[in-house]
Amino acid sequence: MAGRGGALARAPRAGVWWDLNTCTIPDGIDPSSIRGCIESAVHKAIGCRSSIVIMYAIGNLEYIPADLLDKIALSGITLIHAPCGGKDLIQFLDQWCGQHPSGYIMVISGDYTMVNPHRYKWMKECTKFCAYPKGYWPTTPPPPSQVFAKEFVWETLVTDNPSCAIEGADEPLCICDICDAVYNTCNEFTTHLKSEQHRETLFGIVPVDFDLATMSEWPRYFCPVCNYPAYDEYNLLLHNASEEHTRKLAEKEPQAEDCQSRKRNPLEDLSYERNKKQAIIS
Repeated sequence: MAGRGGALARAPRAGVWWDLNTCTIPDGIDPSSIRGCIESAVHKAIGCRSSIVIMYAIGNLEYIPADLLDKIALSGITLIHAPCGGKDLIQFLDQWCGQHPSGYIMVISGDYTMVNPHRYKWMKECTKFCAYPKGYWPTTPPPPSQVFAKEFVWETLVTDNPSCAIEGADEPLCICDICDAVYNTCNEFTTHLKSEQHRETLFGIVPVDFDLATMSEWPRYFCPVCNYPAYDEYNLLLHNASEEHTRKLAEKEPQAEDCQSRKRNPLEDLSYERNKKQAIIS
């Protein structure tokens, strides 16, 4: 047993960050098999089947179906609600490289803020892999091939790499990076993401603009129909495409006081109309 423990301690370690918003699970693929597919691809890329692969599914998880999140978490992938894109990812990678300076990292995303090769040039000791969705390719220099040791097409990765056997996973681990909250069940996690406490914390981190007319700050990306502040335009589009927003938009009855309020606040009026149009388009 001691020998096996020593071998595990010396085994190469790889950290995988999978962006659930831009690299969705292809049709016909069992969500619970994704971990095994990724692990198989990483083992091949490293050339060591005994390597330890630790995986995180990240992104804005508020609008990912709860049953899908549950299957992913039960497979042993840690869920992290982190809607700030590349800003969040760099913090995670910085922590990982500090703990495993000569380890391996893989980023799976179609968000340029996450896979921009410039972001990884400072990670000289870590070996880096990347997977993009089909049809995506970073165009800004340096060429990805000068930064990433191996690149994958996401859809091909999960179909060409048979899911390897996964030993019994620990209990689910779900993290809200915004609220610094940790949960061991997906039900508690998704309940938190819909809570007023979570939304109030979100109000405190989103970019704001100062409105001279009212001498007050206002979220730059905001849905007044749902009272939802978004971190950026992409997160606002995710919100606009959600069932929650569509339902509330249909239920909202124009009231005189609402109209008066919007007339007093042109910024809110513009935001309301923009959200309404985007919801109709989506």
